Amino acid sequence: MAANNRIFYAIQQVGFKFNGGDSYTAAHGVQSVGMTTNFNLDQAFEFGQLAIYENIEEIPDVEITMNKVLDGYPLLYHLATRGNAVGSPTTAPTLSGRSNTRTYFALSIFPDTNTEAQGGAVSIVECSGMYVSSVSYNFPLDDNFSEDVTLVGNDKIWKNDPNIVHTATIGRSSSLTFDGAFATLDAPIAAVGVSRRQDLILGAGSIGGLDSNSQIDDPDVTTLPPDVFGITSSGTNEKISNIYGAHLSNVTISVDFGREQINELGRRAPYHRFVTFPTEVTCEVEVT
Repeated sequence: MAANNRIFYAIQQVGFKFNGGDSYTAAHGVQSVGMTTNFNLDQAFEFGQLAIYENIEEIPDVEITMNKVLDGYPLLYHLATRGNAVGSPTTAPTLSGRSNTRTYFALSIFPDTNTEAQGGAVSIVECSGMYVSSVSYNFPLDDNFSEDVTLVGNDKIWKNDPNIVHTATIGRSSSLTFDGAFATLDAPIAAVGVSRRQDLILGAGSIGGLDSNSQIDDPDVTTLPPDVFGITSSGTNEKISNIYGAHLSNVTISVDFGREQINELGRRAPYHRFVTFPTEVTCEVEVT
C-alpha cells in the first residue's frame, strides 16, 4: 500500500476497546485528537569527570487529548470506561465506580485518496492501559456542545514498527487491526443532530422528587446552582411570560482526577494510577 502524501480529518478514526478486549469501537463526532509522549531523563554524574555519567530514561508518559461534539453517539468518557469483568472492572456508573477502569485506545490512518475511513488502514497507533485523567463538557452560546477527555498512560506502539526488538511486542505490533468503520455515510443519531444552544432543555421538569442536594430529580431537565440569579431553589431555569429567569450564555462542567502513580521494586512501569479523592468538580455558569 502506497504511503500517504498528507493526513487529514476524513481519513482518520479513533476507537476504544476494554482492557484485553478483542475489537475496537469507533468514536463518532470526533473533532480533534492530540497525542504527546514525554521522555523523562534522570542524569547521573560521577566524581572524576564533568560529562554526564549516564542519561537514565524513566518510563515515558503518554497523554491523549480528544474533543467530540455531543451528537447522540456514546460519549468518549463512556467508551473509555466500559471496563470488563476481569482485571479492569467498572463497578458502577459513578465517578468512583469508573475510576480504576483502563482502556485501549487506537488511531488508524487510511489512504489519502479515500473520502472516508473505510477498508484497511495504512497505519495504526495503539496505546494500552490508559486511564481517564480529566473530563469536561462545554455548552457555549455560539458553537457546538462538546466533550473533552484526557487519557494518561505509559504505552504506545505503531503497527509493524521495524524498530521494535521485544519479541512479544513485535507480535502485538504486527497483529494490530482497526479497520474503517465509516464505509457508509455517517450522521448524528440524536433527533436534533449536533446539540447547540436551542437544544438545552430548561424548565420546571415533570418529576416532583428532589435529590440529596435538594435539586429536582429529573434526568430530562437541566439543573443549575440556585446561587445563579434567576435559578429557582430546586435548580431549574423556568419561564415566566415566555422569559427565562436566568439568561444563560455559557456553561462548562469539568473534573480533573489528579491521578498519581504507584510504583514498586521490580517493575519499571507504575502498577496503578489512583484518583486523588475527593475530586473537585467545577461548574462555571455565565449569564447575561
